[in-house]
Amino acid sequence: MDEFLSTWVAPFYLRLLHGNYAHQDSAEQQQAFDAAVRVALPRLTPAVVSRLLDGGWRERLTGSWLAGLRGWRQYTDHLGALLLASSGNYAGQGYCFALARFADEASAQHLVRYLHAYLPRPELYYDQAWAMAALLWIDAQLGTAHGGPFVAPGGLWGAFAADKGAHWEIGACRQRFAAVMEYCRVHFDDAAGG
Repeated sequence: MDEFLSTWVAPFYLRLLHGNYAHQDSAEQQQAFDAAVRVALPRLTPAVVSRLLDGGWRERLTGSWLAGLRGWRQYTDHLGALLLASSGNYAGQGYCFALARFADEASAQHLVRYLHAYLPRPELYYDQAWAMAALLWIDAQLGTAHGGPFVAPGGLWGAFAADKGAHWEIGACRQRFAAVMEYCRVHFDDAAGG
């Protein structure tokens, strides 16, 4: 593994995957992750994030998460385009996290476009749960209602999630996503400038 990947990807991607740092990690793993993030944040540059976003899913997951943690909105359109393209597994989790951290109208619109494209296709299990939860998160921050039509009775979310089990219940999705966002607020906002 080259130095760039060992510095910017290896310490993070497994903890970021599925929000493990907020849900599955032991206290020891959380402490190690927190320390690695706090070391990385002051060294992070837009050039590093751009290089990560040009890589594979591990790099994209990490780069988008770090951009979101830092609140670097200059990546909004790029992350939205990557999300809509859905060209790799798991990276979309980072895109949704970042767009939710930005919590602005442009980010909400990228999530709306993604949901309109992928909720009508229930056979595709991509990042719909992350995108729906991120959109509802942004709605709560901004006082908007972009997610309402998706989760209303007869909306696209119900049809998409109908046969997928309790893990896809919108309340559960929102709860998991809120835990990820709250973990970052508590553990990193002072260091990230968020």
